[in-house]
Amino acid sequence: MSRLNETVAPTFVSESLPFPWEVLFEGSESDYERGNPEMFWGLRYTPARILNPEKDISEYVLEQSQPSDMLFCLHHRLLQAHRQEKPEIERLVRATPGNRFTLLGSSCNLTNGRNCDPLGDDFIKYLYKASHNMLHFACHCKESKLGDALMISFIQNEGIDGEIAEKALVLELETYKFLLRQGKFLCQPLVFLNACQSAGGGDELRRTFNLPKVFIQHGAAAVIATACPVPDMFAAAFAKVFYEFFLRGTVVMDETGEKMVKIMSIGEALRATRWYFLKEFNNPLGLAYGVYSPASYKVGR
Repeated sequence: MSRLNETVAPTFVSESLPFPWEVLFEGSESDYERGNPEMFWGLRYTPARILNPEKDISEYVLEQSQPSDMLFCLHHRLLQAHRQEKPEIERLVRATPGNRFTLLGSSCNLTNGRNCDPLGDDFIKYLYKASHNMLHFACHCKESKLGDALMISFIQNEGIDGEIAEKALVLELETYKFLLRQGKFLCQPLVFLNACQSAGGGDELRRTFNLPKVFIQHGAAAVIATACPVPDMFAAAFAKVFYEFFLRGTVVMDETGEKMVKIMSIGEALRATRWYFLKEFNNPLGLAYGVYSPASYKVGR
């Protein structure tokens, strides 16, 4: 591959194991000895992956329709997801009038009066027809015999102070169920899989049945996933800062010296979030987060 400049967003099209391009170190031996972070691809560029070569890049959605409508899915035993990630992201989403935020639970009308299917079939049917253009998963991701599975809670009762009961129905959203329940997302959402190693693994099964790939196959516009385990506290903080950049943009100077707000693409927002945690906390773990769709997707005006 030829040397890239800083303005290029390299996009890799392949069905093989998604390589963690963000951690690729491009510098010289002296750069390595000095620990120059700008030589890491994830801090210098906005790399992205296309795991579905049959879908041309030009067919992907460029902008998220407005208003924003987020479905937030969590596992009720992840305290950071419940106490920090959910309220912070809800505040950011609701900051703009007309935007909507929904916690996965009784208000979602998954069951039409029936008991909710713990195997996730009702949930997939709901996702296909719902109006949400953002799906955020703050949960566990576990390896199963039929591909990875997201472990998410159906919250039937949330207290006045946002407290959730110790017991909640846990749904398993497995990759193979997307193949059993054919359909497409009505609103082509941004999907943020904020769970450990949600991008899949090195074995043959998880190369074929991985979460980013099946979400894109069924109509998601963009997907963010992790390449390795991520501590709950960091995951919650990282997601909050990402949405600040992605939903609100960043203040820059125009040609006349006046301040203006620049809307950031998903790739730019991820890169800015990685730099934020490296500069503020000397934490490089943001390199574990990658884009599994074109990096140019952004919020529409």
